[in-house]
Amino acid sequence: LLGVDHQKPLNQASLPLKKIIKKTRNRIDKEMISYVLEKTYWNRRKAAKILGVSYKMLHNKIAELSIKPAEFEQRGTILPS
Repeated sequence: LLGVDHQKPLNQASLPLKKIIKKTRNRIDKEMISYVLEKTYWNRRKAAKILGVSYKMLHNKIAELSIKPAEFEQRGTILPS
């Protein structure tokens, strides 16, 4: 989990606390954003409003976290921009 070797003693864990917190935060952000995007059928303006962030911030997070509309890609549906 999170790249930590649980077989090693705690003082030899491979990730410092800051990295663990960042990875955890990114995982939570990705799950939340993905969920809201699915519920809004990838309407990013609606999703940004629900999440309480700007459209630009949401767009940047989608790119940063490599969030893809898998459900729509599987159906071959073209998403609106």
